[in-house]
Amino acid sequence: MPHNGHVPHRVIKDLFPRFKTMQGWNVPRKAGWDTHGLPVEVEVSKEPPHPDKAGIEAYGHRALHQECIESVFRYTTEWERLTEKIGFWVDVESAYVTYHRSYVESVWWP
Repeated sequence: MPHNGHVPHRVIKDLFPRFKTMQGWNVPRKAGWDTHGLPVEVEVSKEPPHPDKAGIEAYGHRALHQECIESVFRYTTEWERLTEKIGFWVDVESAYVTYHRSYVESVWWP
């Protein structure tokens, strides 16, 4: 869930690309949803039924991965609202999603 602590980081992430865009540079500004990684996994692992490593392993990695994806998209509307509210110049309509094959392959094969 986004909160006021996220605002300074988003402002900094917006500052330099906005400056270069206003100077005439072509700076792609695409939003993204990171559906894996430590922050997502920590949030999901705090929820039942997997409070510890053994619980997660018993639950299964595929099921955990699916929960990570669902937890990220739980707050999509709130993140988009915050983005609009602070005037962050970013394309949220065609955001990348890290579990989509096209994104994964774009990272593997630059």
